[in-house]
Amino acid sequence: MTRLEDLRCSVCLTLDSLQLDARAGVVECEECGAKARVVVETLDTGWGGR
Repeated sequence: MTRLEDLRCSVCLTLDSLQLDARAGVVECEECGAKARVVVETLDTGWGGR
């Protein structure tokens, strides 16, 4: 899992509590457990896979 820094959970408003599971396509809040499905375009580092 990858920690998503400088982002806030839209449910509990906790900063820096989101983790991305790119293979499962899920972002989860460590604090409240809220989950959201996401579409990941690339697993490479950096924007756009460059």
